[in-house]
Order: sequence, then C-alpha cells, then structure tokens
Amino acid sequence: VYTEEIDVQKFTDPVFPPTKASIFDGAANDHKGMLTKDEVAVLKKTSFKRISDLKQNIKVFDKINPDDIHQGDLVNCYFMSGVSALAEFPKWVESCFITKTANEEGKYIVWLYDDGVLKHIPLDDHFPWDGKKFNFSHCKGNKENEIWVHLLEKAWAKLCGSYAKSIAGNEYESLTALIGAPTETIYHENVTEKQLWTKIKNADESKYVMTCGIGGGNTEEENSLGLFTGHVYTLIGAFESNGI
Repeated sequence: VYTEEIDVQKFTDPVFPPTKASIFDGAANDHKGMLTKDEVAVLKKTSFKRISDLKQNIKVFDKINPDDIHQGDLVNCYFMSGVSALAEFPKWVESCFITKTANEEGKYIVWLYDDGVLKHIPLDDHFPWDGKKFNFSHCKGNKENEIWVHLLEKAWAKLCGSYAKSIAGNEYESLTALIGAPTETIYHENVTEKQLWTKIKNADESKYVMTCGIGGGNTEEENSLGLFTGHVYTLIGAFESNGI
C-alpha cells in the first residue's frame, strides 16, 4: 500500500496581509485624526489570528439568518446593518461568495461592488484578534465556526484600505457594495409620519432590504425608546396592529 501526504500551503494575502498596517498604522490610517481615543485603543490592541488554526469544522455558511451577526469592537454598524439586512434573503448573501465551502488552503474569494464595478476580492482566513478572541464582527453563539461575517467585513476593510478606514460611514455604502443596486435615503424631516410609514410598508412588501439610523454624532447614547443615537439598525419587517 502506497500513501502520499501532501502538505497544503496555506494562503496569505500579499495585498492585505495579516499585519498591523491592515488594521491601523497610526496617523496615516486614522481618518485624519477623527477617530476617538476608544477606537484607537481597540485598533492598537488588535492583531490577526488564522481561524483555521484555532477552530475545527469551519464552514463559510450554513443557515444564514439576520440575527447571526455580532458586530464586535469595530465601529462599523453602518456596514454590518446592511449585511444583516441582506441576510433576510440568504441566497443574496451566498451570491457574494465565489468560494462557498471551507478549504485547507484558507483562501476565499468574495464579490463586492466598488463604485458600481463588481470586483472579486481574494482573502485569507486571518481575522482580527485581541489576544483572547476574534474581536471584530463574527457569527455568534453556536455559529462561531461560520466565517461568512468575518469574510464580508474583511472584504470591505480591504476595499477601504484597512479596518481603521472602514470605521464610520453611510448606510447606503454597505448596500451598494453588497448588491450593486441603487438605494434611496429618506430623511424623516422631509416627510410626514404617514408618508414615511407608507414607504416602509411598501418597501417591506416589495422585499427590499432596509436599514435605519439615528443621528447623534460619534457617541452612542440610549434614548427614551431604548434605541441608541449615532447607531444604525437593520429593518426586517413592518407590521400594523389594530390600526397602529
């Protein structure tokens, strides 16, 4: 009996390597000084770890659900809200991936739109790590072995130039990058409550993906409704009950 063992060489992305520069390299990557002290502290403590060296039975995805996502320490709710919104339609998320199954090489290719141009983005499976855990966005709970959230966040960071450069943005950026379709932004002060509700209801019935944000600058503070200012949410459904 003859057997041959093949040593699989794992892929490391030469364009977006698992080095500090891909996370944050100080003044060159800090939005011209606009990052907060807390954001800088998170970036400075973060390095990379190859997930296939730590976890077994890795999958790109299994049963995709909007509630799978844990945002983590990176302030990119504008992007992750779009990912969560897209996850209402799992096939749309799957269509973002050329590589749909885990592999020993640790190489994955994701499709994203960059200024309307569909680009394939090669990625390795090194993800942000704070010394104890993967501390940026990931699947939560018993789905931590699924890496589709890791990969979409990393693909966006690569397009932006670093994870630091992907901090803060507008909701439409996420949706246009993921699906390439035009978006509509509705400012509440420009419409009546009835007009706004009609738009939301019609969009939901048309199976559009939706996100919503609350102004408030760079700080997040809980308001009387239990929502946080300066944060972006995913809008999954719209329902009326007893005329309300």
